[in-house]
Amino acid sequence: METEVNKTEDFLDCWQRQIEKGIYLARQGKTDEVEILCIELDSLLRGVCLDEELSEEFAEQAEKLKLLYHELCLILRSEMMHIAEALKHTKKGRLAARTYRNNV
Repeated sequence: METEVNKTEDFLDCWQRQIEKGIYLARQGKTDEVEILCIELDSLLRGVCLDEELSEEFAEQAEKLKLLYHELCLILRSEMMHIAEALKHTKKGRLAARTYRNNV
């Protein structure tokens, strides 16, 4: 039978692998896959608080997970900014094309 410590350790290991996978996918620009992964992460994290409920034994690993999660969030924010910029350029191009079409 698994002890509580083993369950916590398995949970943290799984969460770390998932975040690292998310970072890899985000760097590859595979945002659809990252979204699916984040849904899976959400189900893993439901009901778990990494801030206060982990014993000191896991505090170091929990801190590493927080840093990895922060890195994933930064990559996704950066990707969102690139998408927003591309959308802005597309809108400007469509407006220019429409203006040109109306004036020809």
